[in-house]
Amino acid sequence: MFLKSTLKGWLLPPFFLFQLLFPQSYAASLQPYFIVDSQAHSDTVSISDALDDWEGDDFTSGEQQWAWSWLEIGVKYQHWGVGFVKRSDFDLRFSKDTAELYWRSANKKPLPLGRAYSTALDANGLKASGLRLMFADAWGKSAHYSFGLSYLRATYILDGSMGGAANVVNESDYEFELLIDYHYTEDSLFDRIVDEPSGQGFAVDAEFNYQLSEATIIDIQVRDLFANIYWSESPYTEGRATSDRKEYDENGYVSINPALTGFEGIDSQYVQRLAPRWHARFSHNFTGPYGALLQYRHQYGRSLFALGATLSVGQGAVSSSYWPMQNLIEVDWRYRKLRFSIAADQLDKSELKSVWLSMSYGE
Repeated sequence: MFLKSTLKGWLLPPFFLFQLLFPQSYAASLQPYFIVDSQAHSDTVSISDALDDWEGDDFTSGEQQWAWSWLEIGVKYQHWGVGFVKRSDFDLRFSKDTAELYWRSANKKPLPLGRAYSTALDANGLKASGLRLMFADAWGKSAHYSFGLSYLRATYILDGSMGGAANVVNESDYEFELLIDYHYTEDSLFDRIVDEPSGQGFAVDAEFNYQLSEATIIDIQVRDLFANIYWSESPYTEGRATSDRKEYDENGYVSINPALTGFEGIDSQYVQRLAPRWHARFSHNFTGPYGALLQYRHQYGRSLFALGATLSVGQGAVSSSYWPMQNLIEVDWRYRKLRFSIAADQLDKSELKSVWLSMSYGE
């Protein structure tokens, strides 16, 4: 149920592209930049267990897992910039019943007798790379803004839902009936062999920074403000899945190969939509090097808040924030054009349920 992101390879580096497009005098004024931004979160099991098909003894009732990564490298010239971006996004939302049943069956745990589970799962996954063009400018001395437009070529899609009911027969056996409707590159439910679809599309991002006073700054950033991927020849499955085909291991625990009644087809055109991700920072410096920080994120249908403190040191600053909804501590370090941020909810990597990592230069 949890999907890894795979990041590899780069296209022609933007610096050399600019060398070809602009005279040498312009190229000398180019400013390189890079952005690395990633998050992984699991409500229910640790991230390491999620990557191992939920196999593990620790489980917490929950409704969501997500992961994203964004790698970008490029150059800026005056108000403009261009970069190559490679990204992956996975958003899984499920009922608490679905999570419990999946974890119990994955680990061969006893099922509660007579239990009726209400199952529901929504998935949206994407892998893509492409070119991002950006423009930045200022309104007076206090306000700065930027807009970015990415052209993306996508290589992976998982977009759809399933839902229904499951009933426990005994401690090691259950039955289910599900309605399924999803598009995919790889059919993980029925192992259907398909040709990979091709997708291309766009994504718009924006950032606004305003200095309310000498001591107070607000910064708002949104990724995928408008974002659609248009797929050609996209495989899909639509129908009803049941537990009619069962096998049992040596201990009598059920293993189900779902039986499908419905349609397996190819959509000549399909549109995948990506939801916006918002991030806002409100910072205020007190007298001296100390300050306060308030952050807000809205992503994958969930709102997150953090409260923190900042310490200014020379041309740099260090801040620490606490995100209570995820029990997450974030440390952020900034020096001139360089920024590094890391956040985690545990020190033991085998128990991590939330981890963030972000680096940038010249952003």
